Amino acid sequence: MSIEMPKFKAAEFAVESTAPTLPPRQITPIPARTPNRWLQAIPLLIVLAAFAPLMVMHGVSLWGKPHYQFFPLVLIGTLVLGYFACQRQGRLHPGRYQLAALGAGFLSLMGLGVGAFLQSSLVSCTSFQLASMAFIYSWGGWRLVKRWLPAWLFLWLIVPPPFNWDQEFITCPKFVTARWTGYVLDVFGIVHVMEGNVVIVPPYNQLLVEEACSGIHSFFAIITCALFFVFWFGRPILHAILLIAGSICWVLAANCARVVLIAVAQVRFNVDLAHGLRHDILGFVIFLFLVLLTLSLDRLLCFLFNSTYSFMALFKKGRMVLSKMMDTQKKKTDLGTTRWPGMSVTWVYSKPILAFALLLCITNYGLAALGLIEVALPSDMKLVNGLNALTENTVPPRLETRVGNVNYNWERMAFVISPERPVDDKLGRFSRTWSLKTPNMDEAVQFSCDFPFLNWHDLTICYSANGWQLLTKELKSAPLPNGETDHFVEATFRKTDGMHSFLIFGLSNEYGQPQMPRGLEGGNFIQNRINRIKDSLTRRPTELRYQVQVFGQSYSMINTVEQEQLKQLFFTLRNRLTQSYLAAIQGGK
Repeated sequence: MSIEMPKFKAAEFAVESTAPTLPPRQITPIPARTPNRWLQAIPLLIVLAAFAPLMVMHGVSLWGKPHYQFFPLVLIGTLVLGYFACQRQGRLHPGRYQLAALGAGFLSLMGLGVGAFLQSSLVSCTSFQLASMAFIYSWGGWRLVKRWLPAWLFLWLIVPPPFNWDQEFITCPKFVTARWTGYVLDVFGIVHVMEGNVVIVPPYNQLLVEEACSGIHSFFAIITCALFFVFWFGRPILHAILLIAGSICWVLAANCARVVLIAVAQVRFNVDLAHGLRHDILGFVIFLFLVLLTLSLDRLLCFLFNSTYSFMALFKKGRMVLSKMMDTQKKKTDLGTTRWPGMSVTWVYSKPILAFALLLCITNYGLAALGLIEVALPSDMKLVNGLNALTENTVPPRLETRVGNVNYNWERMAFVISPERPVDDKLGRFSRTWSLKTPNMDEAVQFSCDFPFLNWHDLTICYSANGWQLLTKELKSAPLPNGETDHFVEATFRKTDGMHSFLIFGLSNEYGQPQMPRGLEGGNFIQNRINRIKDSLTRRPTELRYQVQVFGQSYSMINTVEQEQLKQLFFTLRNRLTQSYLAAIQGGK
């Protein structure tokens, strides 16, 4: 008999396992090595290094202009505006039109090369502005451009207008300040005489404010502060226009107050505030006061625009538009921490651009080493020592000039050494003046040497500011016996009291060679630049100059014969002075 075993399913004997099951092993890939950001910035540093010599030259040029010595504040303000503009912008993306950025970058480097060839820091600075905007767009696109635009526009304040328009622009504020000063001094009952922009207070017979040849130094600085407030606070256009206009009025009023304070302190209290440390402290205090006035005007405009009872409420539509603009300015979207794309997408990473920048970098530093690019203010020791050696006998006691077939005799009357002026004085730090008399002219003729100057000095502006009305002005040239060309300016003036005058002046460099304003050399443009480079290769092309002038005046018209007399006197005395100066510097070696 067979016994049949029961059949069981395998599942009935399955024992549930309590052992933990391990998850499948995940193999994480090794991240790729991110390049060092400092190494990425090497092409950018090469481009910046190519611009550096010309930008330093531009800074040196600006420092030689007293009304532009505030430009370091512009650089600081640009960095501050740019730094805070880049905060909390989230992920930035490169610009879509990289080819356009590449073209703008190439044009900027071409402009840098042209600036080096022309020895023009102005052209190079403009090219730098173009390069910076091309890089900003290439790196961060339109979003970064919009954020950086105020800082970029603010940086343009270090680029002076061409053709010395800034000098002409400050002539009008100086004239207004002088007129206001005269009215206020009348109120104080101080007897004075206004000669152009110069105040003379009898019986001291002293020039209290020598603004005739110097700009209102705080004028451009206060406008810069007003623009910084506009960009920093994000003011609308109308607010900005009113703030800048108001700051200009504050500058005029403050300079008028400065002149009145100097005059009152001199007449009433016998305190000299026109020179030395007291004058510097007074100017610094007034400048700080102007900054506070500009800031207070900004807050006042904010109150007026936001007030229901302001004048803007009379123009409902205009007020609504202005309010929308202000609301737009106040909205600040937080996009998170700014995340920058790699620099390899920018135009500076292009191999042709990088090669071009390296070539310009080597060239510009070589030109700086040869002295073709001035990267420091030149020393005036040789020129000052040589011209300070001039004595009364540099002009002989008696002199004879010849006009046609007629000889004219001149007699030396006086010799005056002016006290040393401030370094940035537009009349020059030093002056030597000789007075001469001839029988056929009623008034004594002044022959003077003023020095040093960093650039061409237009003396007609000084005489115009001193109350002389400019009638004619002409730049002339004449050959010299040594083969060089003498350059000089002839001008005629007239005063309201009927006095007439004739001026002839010229400038020479520290080697005694007559100089001409750049851009007025005449002849072939390219040849002029080539000759300038050839001259620079043989010596250091400093911009130091000294000025020689002959000034004659009379209550009757100075006729053609008398003008020719003064011209011959100018040529004769300029030649003698140059010989004495060259002998002094050669003996001092």
